[in-house]
Amino acid sequence: MSHTIRTKRVIAPGFQFKVTVRFLCIALTLTLAQTFILNHTMMEVVRDLPHDEGIMLALWPELLLENLLFTLAYSIPITIVGGLLITFRVAGPEYRIKQHLSSLIRGEDPGPCRLRKGDSLGEVAELVTQLRSRLHQESGPQQTTEQGDLEQLDPPCALPSEGRSQRMAS
Repeated sequence: MSHTIRTKRVIAPGFQFKVTVRFLCIALTLTLAQTFILNHTMMEVVRDLPHDEGIMLALWPELLLENLLFTLAYSIPITIVGGLLITFRVAGPEYRIKQHLSSLIRGEDPGPCRLRKGDSLGEVAELVTQLRSRLHQESGPQQTTEQGDLEQLDPPCALPSEGRSQRMAS
């Protein structure tokens, strides 16, 4: 299999954006939880100090805010980049499988559905390749897909045609 270079930076923007935002929400929730736990722990420590708890209490809000902003400053970019990189392993194969199926619908022979090593949805690509083989065994690779060819498919896979709709109505 030849190595292909990705030409699109974001393959499925809607899907990738939704997943990345969910990752970001998880990261922000964990950051907020970390802040609450840190605040609770420090207040326990400050209460047990024999002297100067007032100084620590006065400094604490500023220290807490500074640490919260620092945590957000490094976690947000890491989460966004990580979310995009993780979604490429699903969005890329999904895009490739859609292209392959579209070619089959147009009556073209795109060959076996191949994905890059390490991509997700390899089993789905294998099923698409098996479907392609079955279609070519039944109809022959020279035919183009016409409405009549679709009627030869099993009912759940076929698109309704006028003849079939009329038969179903009667």
